[in-house]
Amino acid sequence: MGFKRERIKLDDSLITGCSSIYKSLECFYAIKRQLNKDIGSLDTKMEALKNAIMNKAERFDRGWKSKERYSMDWYYPILCGVITGKAGLKRYQLKEKEFIVEGMGCKWSSKSLGLP
Repeated sequence: MGFKRERIKLDDSLITGCSSIYKSLECFYAIKRQLNKDIGSLDTKMEALKNAIMNKAERFDRGWKSKERYSMDWYYPILCGVITGKAGLKRYQLKEKEFIVEGMGCKWSSKSLGLP
């Protein structure tokens, strides 16, 4: 998520970081609602962030090697509530066999470390 772009030479983003920011904003939004406080344009900004994560893969991993090989890039958008419902299930099923080891859990990387 790029802030103060004039100071940043590398304009790049991480799926995991942006997903975490989305979840934090969602929690902030819920607190503000409970306190009956104005949220301003937060919902619009959250929707833009969600749209980027879901539909603009070209916005991520532009300045470094893709992080797609790490399971966090796969599950964070689901875990953080960015991708839900049928789209979330589809994303889960897309790489389930790549990252989930039956009876053991989730591998951190698609690169084998001697595990099945």
